[in-house]
Amino acid sequence: MTEHGQGGGHDRRLNRVVLREEFVALVNAYCHEPPKKKVSAPYITAILLSQLLYWENRCRDYDSFRIEEHERLERFAQGRELRNEAQQPPVLTHGWIYKSAQELSEETMLGLADSTILLHLRRLLSIGVLEKRNNPNYHWDRRIQYRVNTIRLRQLLFAIGYNLEGWPILPEEYRLADIATPPFSKTEDAFSKIENQTTQNRKSNYRKSKSNIRDYYRDYSRERAGV
Repeated sequence: MTEHGQGGGHDRRLNRVVLREEFVALVNAYCHEPPKKKVSAPYITAILLSQLLYWENRCRDYDSFRIEEHERLERFAQGRELRNEAQQPPVLTHGWIYKSAQELSEETMLGLADSTILLHLRRLLSIGVLEKRNNPNYHWDRRIQYRVNTIRLRQLLFAIGYNLEGWPILPEEYRLADIATPPFSKTEDAFSKIENQTTQNRKSNYRKSKSNIRDYYRDYSRERAGV
């Protein structure tokens, strides 16, 4: 993110970096890369996610983006999102942003090579919290546009005990069944798998979710109390 600063007679935009605890936890929980036991440099991936959310919040169509995410959630609830995204990509028109790897590296002051920035973006893409596309209006434009999937992001955050700041907590029927979801493979579209569950499976997951979440907070409370 950037902020105006004055000093020495100059007025320029100063860079700011936000590192969120919940995003570091998210990366550690879901972005495992075999054969490593732990993901390398999770804070870099977390910083990039924070930066993308920063620009998402400053899109000119941000209000329309939030409405579109809410409508998407309603379609998911009604079963109309049960599809294979690889065969039928969702039509999402708002909230798309373009940031090159070089721009992201400079804005976050990470000073990393483009290939390294893209590696961390692929982590976010692999777990479904980030979506990408080419410019739909100009097919010759090869620049990649990105869009944060707030539904998927809230699902994963809630499963590890967090919520996405500025967004309402997901209703129980949309939450994941397991507190600790296993890592996703690089070739697996985890979000598509969830959306392709049958209505019966989702009801079963809902019952499991209530039990798991209740046990999680019970154990958490005992731990905090020193029991």
